[in-house]
Amino acid sequence: MAALEAGRDPREIRRLVNISGRFSPSRGGFLEGPSTQWVKELLPLVVKDGVGTFILASDDPATLEQFAQEVAPALREAVMRELPAAFGGPEIRRVDLRARRLAGIDYDRVPASLADTVIEPGDAGYARVRSTYFRGGSPGIVFQVKNTGQVVEALVFARAHAHNNQCSMW
Repeated sequence: MAALEAGRDPREIRRLVNISGRFSPSRGGFLEGPSTQWVKELLPLVVKDGVGTFILASDDPATLEQFAQEVAPALREAVMRELPAAFGGPEIRRVDLRARRLAGIDYDRVPASLADTVIEPGDAGYARVRSTYFRGGSPGIVFQVKNTGQVVEALVFARAHAHNNQCSMW
């Protein structure tokens, strides 16, 4: 609720947790036991509490390796089973990047077929594509189209926003 009140998408909030434990053949306390136990104990932190990153507090190479080879992949699979909807849909844009968007462009209505071609102000590759040999400038959105169908869709989108002259395609 606090994220919404601050104008942020709650999915944008990152939760990191430091963990430590010990791998052993038999079950002990929290994160003391086999890899399968670690997965069962970490899964609710992801599913119920929204933890997205675990930082393993260990310098032991064997512990780090076992976590990376056994726990992380199994935990990822378990989360995908529990929260299948979390692994699809549009990318969540950070509030600082959304703040660089220009008024008059409906970024949220870019056709799904063009979603992977879009570069917006604030994106890592924007500086590289914001101008070409023929034209300088600062477009509000750039489409890096790959085929004729995408060219057509990008032109339709650009025409709908022609009033602000801020769409670019290459």
